[in-house]
Amino acid sequence: MALFATDEGSNEEETWTLFFDGSSNVLGHGIVILSVSPEKQYIPMTTRLCFNCTNNIAEYEAYAMGI
Repeated sequence: MALFATDEGSNEEETWTLFFDGSSNVLGHGIVILSVSPEKQYIPMTTRLCFNCTNNIAEYEAYAMGI
Protein backbone atom coordinates (compact mmCIF):
# COMPACT_ATOMS: atom_id res chain seq x y z
CA MET A 1 0.00 0.00 0.00
CA ALA A 2 1.06 3.56 -0.51
CA LEU A 3 -0.19 6.84 0.91
CA PHE A 4 0.26 9.94 -1.21
CA ALA A 5 -0.79 13.27 0.24
CA THR A 6 -0.71 15.96 -2.41
CA ASP A 7 -2.75 19.09 -2.90
CA GLU A 8 -3.11 20.83 -6.24
CA GLY A 9 -1.61 24.03 -4.84
CA SER A 10 1.23 22.43 -2.87
CA ASN A 11 4.86 22.20 -3.87
CA GLU A 12 5.73 18.61 -4.85
CA GLU A 13 9.26 18.99 -3.45
CA GLU A 14 7.93 19.30 0.14
CA THR A 15 5.89 16.09 0.12
CA TRP A 16 6.79 13.02 2.17
CA THR A 17 5.78 9.63 0.78
CA LEU A 18 4.85 6.65 2.94
CA PHE A 19 4.81 3.03 1.79
CA PHE A 20 3.62 0.45 4.29
CA ASP A 21 2.56 -3.18 4.52
CA GLY A 22 1.59 -5.59 7.24
CA SER A 23 1.24 -9.34 7.22
CA SER A 24 -0.02 -12.04 9.52
CA ASN A 25 0.58 -15.78 9.14
CA VAL A 26 1.41 -18.88 11.19
CA LEU A 27 5.04 -17.73 11.58
CA GLY A 28 4.09 -14.41 13.19
CA HIS A 29 2.93 -10.89 12.54
CA GLY A 30 5.07 -8.10 11.14
CA ILE A 31 5.02 -4.70 9.54
CA VAL A 32 7.27 -2.83 7.09
CA ILE A 33 7.37 0.94 6.53
CA LEU A 34 9.34 2.98 4.02
CA SER A 35 9.27 6.77 4.38
CA VAL A 36 10.70 8.91 1.58
CA SER A 37 11.65 12.48 2.50
CA PRO A 38 11.35 15.46 0.14
CA GLU A 39 15.15 15.21 -0.35
CA LYS A 40 14.70 11.57 -1.52
CA GLN A 41 16.17 10.06 1.66
CA TYR A 42 14.76 6.59 2.31
CA ILE A 43 13.95 5.63 5.91
CA PRO A 44 13.02 1.93 6.24
CA MET A 45 11.52 0.45 9.42
CA THR A 46 10.48 -3.09 10.23
CA THR A 47 9.08 -4.63 13.38
CA ARG A 48 7.46 -7.78 14.60
CA LEU A 49 4.16 -7.50 16.45
CA CYS A 50 4.11 -9.30 19.80
CA PHE A 51 0.38 -9.99 19.86
CA ASN A 52 -2.04 -12.08 17.84
CA CYS A 53 -3.84 -10.17 15.12
CA THR A 54 -5.43 -10.49 11.72
CA ASN A 55 -3.86 -9.35 8.47
CA ASN A 56 -6.01 -6.18 8.49
CA ILE A 57 -4.89 -5.23 12.00
CA ALA A 58 -1.26 -5.68 10.93
CA GLU A 59 -1.93 -3.26 8.05
CA TYR A 60 -3.46 -0.70 10.44
CA GLU A 61 -0.48 -1.02 12.79
CA ALA A 62 1.92 -0.42 9.88
CA TYR A 63 0.01 2.70 8.88
CA ALA A 64 -0.08 4.02 12.46
CA MET A 65 3.65 3.42 12.94
CA GLY A 66 4.38 5.19 9.67
CA ILE A 67 2.59 8.37 10.61
